[in-house]
Amino acid sequence: MKGLGFWLVLLLPGLLQAQDATERSVQQKFISGAEIRMHLEAGGYTITASDLENIRVTYSARNEEQRRRVRVEIKRNPASADVYVSDTPNGNFHATIEVPRRSNLWVRLSAGELVVEDVEGDKNLEVRAGRIQADIPHPDTVTRRF
Repeated sequence: MKGLGFWLVLLLPGLLQAQDATERSVQQKFISGAEIRMHLEAGGYTITASDLENIRVTYSARNEEQRRRVRVEIKRNPASADVYVSDTPNGNFHATIEVPRRSNLWVRLSAGELVVEDVEGDKNLEVRAGRIQADIPHPDTVTRRF
């Protein structure tokens, strides 16, 4: 048992470092309450609210080579921003996109899973193939349009 603990102490930092090597973030200042358009290639995405006035995309892939191929671009102007995520690898790609809490979202995902958490504002979401889950922070204030 002592031998196992010795090896864990030696190997664990390397394993943790290897996991961190496949994660990267891209960030851009952005104002709360404006529209954010997202153009997302296949993968798993979580869009979550932040109390900061930034758009931040943190993504990971199975290995460093796959992660390096991913392209993330955030283009902003005074009234809106466009987020592009492209060249995503097949399988095991995930990105978390943090946006200001009050943001209007327009999202197009080619395939995969889209989860939207705690973002207040209008949401226009489309996934060509996959699954959407959208939390509504204040459901009692929603007006239904059919």
